[in-house]
Formats: sequence, C-alpha cells, structure tokens
Amino acid sequence: MELDFYLFGDIQICLNLFRLDLLEFVWIYLEKLL
Repeated sequence: MELDFYLFGDIQICLNLFRLDLLEFVWIYLEKLL
C-alpha cells in the first residue's frame, strides 16, 4: 500500500515537472512568433 502511494507521488512529481517544461517551451515558442 505504501509502495503504491510513493510510486504515485513520484509520478505526480514527474508530471508536474513535465508540465512546467511544456509550458516553458510553449512560452518561448510564442515569444518567437510575436
């Protein structure tokens, strides 16, 4: 049970980091367009 909880936590952290990278990439792309 605890193992699943920690695994889920790691997945959430990875998703959050990925989302931040994606937002930064989109922001830079938009700045280049404007």
